[in-house]
Amino acid sequence: MPYRYLAAAADGRLVQGTVEAPREQEAQAALAQAGYTVVSLRRVLALPRWDQVFPSLLGVKPGDLVAFCRHLALLLEAGTPLLHALHLLHDHSRKASLRAALAGVAAAVEQGNTLAHALESEAPAFPHLLVRLVQVGERTGDLEGVLRQLASYLEGEQRLAKKLGGALVYPAIVLALAAGVVGLMVTVVLPPLQGLFESFAVELPLTTRLALGTTGWLADNLAALGLAGVTAALVAGVYLRREDGRRRAQALLLRLPVLGSLVLDRHLGRSARMAALLLRAGVPIQEMLEQLAQASGNLVIRDALLAARRQVLGGARLGEGLAQGPLAAPLFLQLVQVGEETGTLDRTLEAAASFYEQLVEDRLGQMVSLLEPALTLLVGGVVAFLALSVVTPIVSITGAIQ
Repeated sequence: MPYRYLAAAADGRLVQGTVEAPREQEAQAALAQAGYTVVSLRRVLALPRWDQVFPSLLGVKPGDLVAFCRHLALLLEAGTPLLHALHLLHDHSRKASLRAALAGVAAAVEQGNTLAHALESEAPAFPHLLVRLVQVGERTGDLEGVLRQLASYLEGEQRLAKKLGGALVYPAIVLALAAGVVGLMVTVVLPPLQGLFESFAVELPLTTRLALGTTGWLADNLAALGLAGVTAALVAGVYLRREDGRRRAQALLLRLPVLGSLVLDRHLGRSARMAALLLRAGVPIQEMLEQLAQASGNLVIRDALLAARRQVLGGARLGEGLAQGPLAAPLFLQLVQVGEETGTLDRTLEAAASFYEQLVEDRLGQMVSLLEPALTLLVGGVVAFLALSVVTPIVSITGAIQ
């Protein structure tokens, strides 16, 4: 939850902003770790904005973040002061969500906050990784270079996400059409014909009896099925909101035969790409592992990264720390060890990221190529079954009349 703070920086100036933390103690600890002396801290009880409730629909899009990082880097390299650059980006942005976020960022910077803290106050518009790297860039004096690297990273993530989403479009369309055809046949076509079939002394074929029985059962139990579906969705939602529930569900997902390896390879590629970006920005390995853990949406992966961080703090090398847990893929570990031995860990992780991203894309393409004919056969079989259920008794009735 958000906490609004007023704090004194190390140089004595007062800064204010918002920090996200589950409890007040964690918020105070985060501010103290950032070098601030807290003057006041209070919980923000304001209702969330619509873009925070529906970030995927109304929030800042990945493409907007890419443009923001790239354009801000260009303006800063040209010698434009930070506050003026933020105002320029705000004035020239056509996206309402980005304009609102940039207005808050500019106001926070004008009050004396750093850019990283200003971006953090506008979460979730700006992801944690972006905030952390901007903080590193401000500390090292290479904010422009960090922003360029961030733009390249976010652009690559967006490109891969589009490829993965595009591969699933055709199966989704086929399934939607199949569900529509089945629903139309069961709810519109078959019920009126049932009375017609029963008025003739003709024995109905098995396919028709099955179709009519299914239609009748669905009609009699529609309310109960709807209530059961809503209840199951609510129970699953409550369970997955709990950390232990999400952890069990995500662990089960990683253990699935085909989908589990695909999900794991996706996490390996994403973690390697983020790690290379952080290392190139000058972030130490133990700090890099902590940032990867915080950015990971999978609790099992997060636990493995935090366990590796503890081992690295104890004197182990990165490859040794990752050797236990779901990230211990042989090829990935070998690449990490080679990078550590040769002193080119960032470039090795970049190569590993490209490998695993291409691997995920290829595997997903193979799965879709196998899924398409299977879906075609399934849809054809269902439609043929329903067509036989309607046509066969009509032919029998016509013969009986003649």
